[in-house]
Amino acid sequence: MAGVLKVAAFFGICTAFAAVLIAWYLKGNFVPESVRGKKVVICGASTGIGEELAYQYAKLGAQLLLVARREETLKKVVARCEELGAQTANYVVADLSSLDAAKNLAAVRTVVQITK
Repeated sequence: MAGVLKVAAFFGICTAFAAVLIAWYLKGNFVPESVRGKKVVICGASTGIGEELAYQYAKLGAQLLLVARREETLKKVVARCEELGAQTANYVVADLSSLDAAKNLAAVRTVVQITK
């Protein structure tokens, strides 16, 4: 058991070190204008990290497709993204807890667009 904990701690430290190196390397290389107009799909966009990612990409002018299970919450996030400056903000209601649901999302041709 102690050996497993040591291995887990080692990989945790290595992962943290790699994240710091990547952040240091990329800190001066990000150009916000490079995101404007890009298509971004965010899963789990109704709350938490996914919601905040949607807002940040909206501020940068991305074209957003937000995916989550709760339609009413998604509508509110889409409306807020449009207020923040997203070029487009659309949503698809989907539960991606299974591979079949993810395949169905990939096959979706029409998305719901909120119109003002």
